[in-house]
Formats: sequence, structure tokens, C-alpha cells
Amino acid sequence: MITSSRVWLSFCFACLFCVSSVYPQSLPVPEESAVRAVAETYFARYADKDLDALLRLWSPQSPTLEAHRKSLAELFASSTTIMLKSFVVRRVSGTGEQARVRVEASLIVIEAKTGKEKPDFGKLLRTLECVKEAGAWKIWRETSTFDELTAALAAVKSELERTSLLAKMQAEEQELMTAEMVRALGNQGDRLYEQSDYPQGLALHRLARTLAEQIGDKSGLARTLNNIGKILYAQGNYDEAHAQFQQSLTLFESLDHKTGIAIALNNLGNIHFRQGNYTRAVELYQKSLALSETLDDKAGIIRTLNNLGNVLAEQGEYAQALAHYQKTLTLLEVVGNKAGLASTEYNIGIIYYDQSNYARALEQYQKSLRMSEVIGDQEGVSYTLNGIGNIYLSQGNYTQALEYFRKGLALGEKLGDQEGMATTLDNIGFVYNAQGEYQQALGFLRKSLTLREAMGGKSGIARTLKNLGNVHYNQADYAQALAHFQKSLALREALGDVGVSGLTVTEVKGFGRQKGHTELYRGAEYVVDFL
Repeated sequence: MITSSRVWLSFCFACLFCVSSVYPQSLPVPEESAVRAVAETYFARYADKDLDALLRLWSPQSPTLEAHRKSLAELFASSTTIMLKSFVVRRVSGTGEQARVRVEASLIVIEAKTGKEKPDFGKLLRTLECVKEAGAWKIWRETSTFDELTAALAAVKSELERTSLLAKMQAEEQELMTAEMVRALGNQGDRLYEQSDYPQGLALHRLARTLAEQIGDKSGLARTLNNIGKILYAQGNYDEAHAQFQQSLTLFESLDHKTGIAIALNNLGNIHFRQGNYTRAVELYQKSLALSETLDDKAGIIRTLNNLGNVLAEQGEYAQALAHYQKTLTLLEVVGNKAGLASTEYNIGIIYYDQSNYARALEQYQKSLRMSEVIGDQEGVSYTLNGIGNIYLSQGNYTQALEYFRKGLALGEKLGDQEGMATTLDNIGFVYNAQGEYQQALGFLRKSLTLREAMGGKSGIARTLKNLGNVHYNQADYAQALAHFQKSLALREALGDVGVSGLTVTEVKGFGRQKGHTELYRGAEYVVDFL
């Protein structure tokens, strides 16, 4: 669950209403009055710190009720005073037994520990989704109004419809077209990126860029350019990603935003690493690291140390790479980042894998797997299962390899991780190819290619085309093999992809293995961190 700094607000972005209901019909006057009364009572009860009275306004069936109960209890326990400074109902709409009410509220919350006013409660734009149960209106879900609008934009699949909807929002709710809306669009784009829905994620970030440019939000624009670069990288469009990161760096430098500068330098380093420009990658990483150390930004230090370790490992400097990973582990333990610890243990396992020390590699992967399972990092579990499968594959133990690949594939399907699914489908196809089961191999590889084409990841498409060519070659179908190899080569040359063994890209805010790109014939991938 994603929570904001406002501890009492829990977010879930699935809506009861269809997209067109962003601007739905008005309710009959008696029903509108009843919905308004629920909203007014809801915010008035905050001043009373009456948890039971607040929760009675919620539907017992609400999927976010328990999380909301917990966050409210924490808020009330940590505050001496809560005062409702102002409250305005901005809009009520709905139909039948569903309604939505938007409000603007201002709260003064005094923290018990410091006696000071808590930030982020000054002006809240909230949307309450309500349902009618047994003749009474109840709250079903509470969300940020900005998140409500961006979720509607994300649900639209056509660019023309999305542009039209944004124009309608700008015309009817110009006061909401702010830096916070830019941030909300970016958050929605990141969620789509996490789901490997690159085209939709890119569309949301481009809307954020347009809005940031219109309102002169330079900081938001710099962040958005970084996010666009991140998706272009995942799609294998390295030159375009480089241009976005470079623009982001220029903007951050103009703002003297040192954290942003470190972010852009790190991400530019990732591009050069991917393209085999190791000397330049190290220069950029070291500049990013120096800035992060000056700022005492431990997250930035951790990520850049990890990436420097990756460069050293890729160059065969295993002892130095291990030293960097050990520094990373030490810092991760200090900050309590368990997902990061699992990822770094995984990277250490790859070093042993590269040296054909499969026993030590398996030991590291299993350690990483246990850590991911303990913290509930299912995506981490999925990728580590794939890594373990690669060890058995390298040892020729195809039965065990298939067992782990299928477990990883099932979990990837459950998570909706399209990139992870494509990677594992490739690996399963490779196993069947090695066993001479060519039709089976082609079936899995074609499924992978379909997923990759839908995501638009050119680097991944090139890899899968190469794998398909290998199968056709083994079938003595040399015409098909040559056609696939030529397509793969053309994509790689266009991307400037020199064949760095697969990377895993972590998203801008987190640390873990995501968006895996496994290069077959190596069977392992380093966790490369974006900031």
C-alpha cells in the first residue's frame, strides 16, 4: 500500500466509477444534501478525535477500512490538538447508489512530541467515494482529488481521448492544474511503469511534462524528464533516454538542486554502462557519489556504490566489485533497507555465477530468496527464482531449471510483471531448445516476443529475436534463423547496444529488482539502480 506523508490517508486507486464519471450527473437535491452532510460530519469529527464516530461513517465493506482505522489511530495518538480551520464542499456528483464528493479542508494538527504544527495538513483537496447502504450514505474510499483525476487519465487508452479529458479538466478545474497535479501525474506514471505498462506510463509522464511546462513548474519538469528517461531506458531507447536525462540534469543544475543533479548523473551513468562505455559510466557515478556523500544522502550513496560495483563486476574486477557490494550491505543494514539487502546479496551471487562457482552462487541466491520472502517482496522472489533456475540451467539440470522458471513465471503472472514474464518465457524457451523440443521452445519465445512488442522494449525484442533465431538454426531452418538474427542485429545497432549482459532496473524511489532484462547464455543480471 502506498501512503502519503499524511499518516491518516490511505490510498487505493481502483474506482467504483467508470472513467466518464469524472464529470457525472448531479444527484437529486435530497441525496446531494445527505452526501454533503456525511462529508461535513466526517471532517468535523477530526477535531473531536473520535475514532469510533469517524469509522461509523464508513461502509463496513470498504476495502480500505482497516488501513484507515490504523492510520487514524496513529494520527490521534501522536497529536495533542486537531482543529478544522476551514471546510468547503467543492462538488457533489453521482447516480443511483454511488456518489462522489470533493472537498477542500484545512486542518491544524499539533504534534504531541514536539508541540509544533505538523506539515502537509494546511490545505487538503480530498475526494470521498460514497455508497448507499440500507438507506444511508457511507464512505467507501477516500483519495486525493489529484489522484482521482490522474487515475481517470490513466484508465483512458486512446491518446486522443486522454488529451481531450485533460483539456476538459483544465477548462473546468483550472485551479487544480498545479505542481501537485504534475506530481500526481508522475506518481500515476510510475505505477504504470512498475506494472511494465511502458506505453501508458510514458503517456502519463508526457502529460505531466506538458502541464509542468505550461505552469512553469521547473522542479516538476526536471523530475518528469527523469521519469520519461527511465521508461525509455526500460524500452531500450538509450539515445532518447540519454537526451531526457541530460535535459533533467541541465534543469536541476539551473535550480542548484544538488539531489536532483546526483540523480541525473547516476542515471546518465546507467546509460553509458548499458552501452559499454565503462570509463564514462564510472566518471558519472563517482560525481553522483561525491554529491550524495556531501548531502549525507544514504539512499543515493547506496545506489551509486551498487552501480559502481556492477561496472567493476562487468569488467571482471570481482574483488573490487565485492568490496563495493560489502560497503553497500553495511549501509543498507544501517538504514534497515531489507529489500536492498536482498538485492545486493543477489548481485554478490552473480559474481560467483560468473566465475562458475555455482554452489556459492546458489547459496547467495537462496539467502536473497529467504530475505525477499520474509519481507513479502514477491517481485524479488520472482526474479530470484529465475536466477536459481539459471544456475540449474547452466549445470544442465533442465528439470530443476524448468521447475524454478515455472514458479517464477506463475508469480510474475500474479503480479502482472510483464517484463519479468517475458524474461522467464525466454528462459523456458531456452531450456526446451537445449532439449531439442523446438516447437515448445518457439511457443514460449513467441509469447515472450508478443509481450515485449506490447511493452515496446526494443532491447528485449532484440534478445528474443536472437533466441528465436537460435531455435530456427537448430532446426536447420537457416532462412528463418538469418531473418531473425538480422532483425535482432539491426535493433541492437540502432540502440548502440554493445551487448552488456542483462540489467535489472529499479524504479526511481525504491531499491529492489524490477524490470529484469536477462541475457540468455549468461543467465544472470545485475541490479542497476535508477534514482
